[in-house]
Amino acid sequence: MAIFGTQSRAFEGMHGAAPAGGQPTIIRNSDHIRVTDAMWQMLQEQECVVLCTGLAGDPTAAEIGSAAADGKLQVVLARALFH
Repeated sequence: MAIFGTQSRAFEGMHGAAPAGGQPTIIRNSDHIRVTDAMWQMLQEQECVVLCTGLAGDPTAAEIGSAAADGKLQVVLARALFH
């Protein structure tokens, strides 16, 4: 799950399910990146998010396509968790 702060509207990190008998995986994002108003609206409506590495800011479709073609794009679909 991707963790977002409702007060800050920022991406705070990831929470992964615990393996049998183990501890859950928690990855904290120290930058607390605030999402755009359009992204926040989408999160509220869809309750999921596609997280990408290899991109910054609010990339255009062409930038996403170039990153994917160059093998620099890694993505994961995650359920949004708000606190």
